[in-house]
Amino acid sequence: MHDSAAAWLMTLLAPSPLMVSLVQVATTLPLFLLALPAGALADVLDRRRILLIAQVWLFVVAALLGVLTIAGVVQPWMLLVITLAIGAGSAIDLPSWQAIIPETVSREELPAAVGLGAVANRHSGAEFGDRWSTLRCGDPRATLRVADRIADA
Repeated sequence: MHDSAAAWLMTLLAPSPLMVSLVQVATTLPLFLLALPAGALADVLDRRRILLIAQVWLFVVAALLGVLTIAGVVQPWMLLVITLAIGAGSAIDLPSWQAIIPETVSREELPAAVGLGAVANRHSGAEFGDRWSTLRCGDPRATLRVADRIADA
């Protein structure tokens, strides 16, 4: 959800294609750089503690962005830095989240839990975010695209 909202906010702050593209870079670059080290941390440290710290980090950073946006003082560079921080929190969070599944469900339920996690990830904001924001803008073609995605599920 943050990806679509941040891109939309950037179009309002600085409607340059470069700036909107930098939002996507700020979202994905931390995952690219931190996925392997975060996986190693998830193997060595307490996963619950990593998840707790990462979730608190994501909350604080998202709340900061919300306050800055509501106050009307957010600047393009602030949005990029905060998006980078959210991407870093997600990159640290994801490996621990995936690795903790076997600790939280029984062995018999593990295949279903992994499958459910994959489906939930597939149909998260990355799948619907742009379509939902287009739908909310009133593009009737977006309704068909969203309906097609739901039918495919």
